[in-house]
Amino acid sequence: MSQSRRERRALARVNRKAEQPVDEAASPNSPSGARSFRFAGTFLTGVILGIGIGFWMSSNKKIEPVPVQTVSKEQDHTPLTLGRLTELSENELNSVDVALMNLLCSEGLPGRGQTAISSYMLALDRMAKAVQAETVRNYHRFVQKPAEYENSEEFYKVVLMNTVLGQDFGLRYNPDKIAAPTIENLRDKSFFERADDVFVSGLLSEHKMGTCSSMPVLLVAIGRRLGYPLKLVAAKGHLFCRWDDGKVRRNFECTNGISCYPDSHYRNWPFPVTDEEVKAGWYLRSLSPREELAAFMALRGQVLSFHKRTVEAIVAHAQANILHPGHPNYQIGLAEASRRESAVLMSSGPAEAPMVYSQRNSDPLAELQALNEFNARNQHRWQPPPNPRNQPRTPSFGKFPR
Repeated sequence: MSQSRRERRALARVNRKAEQPVDEAASPNSPSGARSFRFAGTFLTGVILGIGIGFWMSSNKKIEPVPVQTVSKEQDHTPLTLGRLTELSENELNSVDVALMNLLCSEGLPGRGQTAISSYMLALDRMAKAVQAETVRNYHRFVQKPAEYENSEEFYKVVLMNTVLGQDFGLRYNPDKIAAPTIENLRDKSFFERADDVFVSGLLSEHKMGTCSSMPVLLVAIGRRLGYPLKLVAAKGHLFCRWDDGKVRRNFECTNGISCYPDSHYRNWPFPVTDEEVKAGWYLRSLSPREELAAFMALRGQVLSFHKRTVEAIVAHAQANILHPGHPNYQIGLAEASRRESAVLMSSGPAEAPMVYSQRNSDPLAELQALNEFNARNQHRWQPPPNPRNQPRTPSFGKFPR
């Protein structure tokens, strides 16, 4: 009986000890229970606040501004001349602004504005800063509706750049130069009549217009100032832009808004490109700085040829061939300019018709061989008339006697 009473007392003490902390923790009126409820409330409030802040930050994410790579006054004229530019090595050309190369190649050409290159470069810097500010300010549009920009941050950046240049600076394609990609239109060399239509000088001046040979150059120049990995790419008779950072490779057509096309599109537009030409690297490959300069020198040669400054055109086309050896278009350009100069020098006989663009799909080496044969057949016309008295020949009224 006594043992049973002791057992009941011990069991009661154990039950009281076991029940006491549970009751105190569960009771909000007890000191420990109040502390537990306050801690739980604070924790839940912090979690909710953290989620809200994270959502707000993700919806208002901005592009970190990249310092615009401006050209200082000391660098505006480096290299000082076009001749010096063509002497630079590949590594040296890597540090030369693509717009500066383009502008130097347009100097002294008919239809080129008289604005100094330094002013053009400052205008480029202003455009780049405006593009940067608007790209950062409007980034929430991409975050909120990425599908409108094809779920591509690269697409968003290029679209914003093109929009700012068009809306804020009024740049556009010259409507007088819009033509269907036909052989007949290519035979009309009036496309190269004004340098401002084919070089970036026209977009940076009061003209504010360009073509497919200048608008992609401007976008690449501004994009590179903002750190974008933009490249120039050549199709047959056309230039376009490419975003290529080693991970993302995407083509951008910028002559009428922004469109993206695969390489296969440019195999047939504006003119067909063969597999052999692509394999040789003449088209659809991102241009190196040296190849960019070659393209600009070829444009210079075309403008000079249109204005019948054939000797200068020969020099420009020859330089393009040196910079990008073997390119069929540059070989044809040099052959055409040389042929015209030969016709001028041999004016005693009828000049053969100049070669037209439709022949450019033929073997360029065969064209050069035909040119050599043409010169050989007419070599006798280059021989001076006999001079039995061995008297010096001097110019008369600005012309050498025949």
